[in-house]
Amino acid sequence: MTDVPQRGGWQSLVSRCRDGSAVRHQAGGHSRALGIRVVLAGQRTDVLDLLPAFDIFAMASRYEGLPTVIIEAMICGVPVVATAVNAVSDVVVPGETGILVPPQRPELLAAAIRYLLDAPAAAARMAALASARVAGRYGEPALHNALMAAYSRAPSARGYAYLPET
Repeated sequence: MTDVPQRGGWQSLVSRCRDGSAVRHQAGGHSRALGIRVVLAGQRTDVLDLLPAFDIFAMASRYEGLPTVIIEAMICGVPVVATAVNAVSDVVVPGETGILVPPQRPELLAAAIRYLLDAPAAAARMAALASARVAGRYGEPALHNALMAAYSRAPSARGYAYLPET
């Protein structure tokens, strides 16, 4: 098992998973062996209330579309460590707004988490840059402007965009 960064003698892991019973059983065994506290919170509607309490947000996906949870963590000012898959690199700029590691490399994920825990100034700098970046790109004004631009380019009376004009 990967060396798990710890603070104050314990670490809390909040996670959402599909096969809850198997993961809960396995996590319970590992956490007891490591002497850490693990919370598998399930699906929550109050994530934005919980995120500001995180020291680090880590996501170890093998596939992600648009990683909205990373955007939420950044908006809440939480430093991000994630795997460099699919659209994650569209949101996380390595070394600037977070840290990206290759997928399926838990030792590198753990090292990145440890780095941010041991370098709070770097973590705070990345979190501040990330928060400013996503506020400008993913906030309501940006969404409004993007939609208005898309609709202004849409064909009007000609029909569907994919049909050639005759």
